[in-house]
Amino acid sequence: MLVERLESKTEYASHVFAATQNDFSHTLYLMLARNFGFKVNAEPFELLAKHLPLSVLLKHSSNLLQLEALLYGTAGFLNKSYKSKHIQQLQNEFEFLKNKYKLKELDLSVWKFLRLRPANFPTVRLWQFAMLIHKCSELFRNPEDFNSVETLSKAISHPHEGYWSNHYKIDGPEVQPLKGLGKTSIENIIINTMAPFLFFYGQQTGKDKFIEAAVECFENLPFEDNVKTRHFTKAGLKFKTAAKSQGLITLFDNYCKNTRCLDCGIASNLLLTK
Repeated sequence: MLVERLESKTEYASHVFAATQNDFSHTLYLMLARNFGFKVNAEPFELLAKHLPLSVLLKHSSNLLQLEALLYGTAGFLNKSYKSKHIQQLQNEFEFLKNKYKLKELDLSVWKFLRLRPANFPTVRLWQFAMLIHKCSELFRNPEDFNSVETLSKAISHPHEGYWSNHYKIDGPEVQPLKGLGKTSIENIIINTMAPFLFFYGQQTGKDKFIEAAVECFENLPFEDNVKTRHFTKAGLKFKTAAKSQGLITLFDNYCKNTRCLDCGIASNLLLTK
């Protein structure tokens, strides 16, 4: 069931891979950007990544101010007048970079804030994405080097600093110091993007060690407690790893929910024993 889930998750990777002329780095970039939007802002983040080439971001990866300007500017957040000197700096930087790279801005209306906790605002996620590229651009240049929960967690999570250490919104009021991505968010990114990418990479290159690394990521992450997995835990079954929860999600989605009991190896085994 876990392998079946991984294979279904790599369908998106396969589509992106073909669209990017078989570019692994750009495929990972689009997958990761979409995940940083989580469910509510997944499409706007993916759209942003399509408007803002990875090659441009990597050229400026050593300059955090320019990365911020590129991401917030292309996302459409720098079109208004602001009082903050930091935001004004971003606007000046973006004006130059936009003309240099012929960038097109997104319509600000695509971003969703309603019913989101402030820590999940797209403005916060954009900062975290900028920090990832700034602190760990090697993730995109040499993805092979990031093949464990430990290395991936270090690559993804970075503390807030500067203006975004105490702001949720552009030119918004100061708030209590912000933390980086939480443990659950990091695990979400590894489960939904990094492990599937490793699995896909292993398939495409014929390097089985990356397929094994993807499975190991799931085995080294905790079991996910959600609506789908509770169908099984409420029955008294006990599980410990994300490998189990991901397998159970596939079991529920593809078999239990659609009453495909006769196509399910587990149900068939139970019926035969009776």
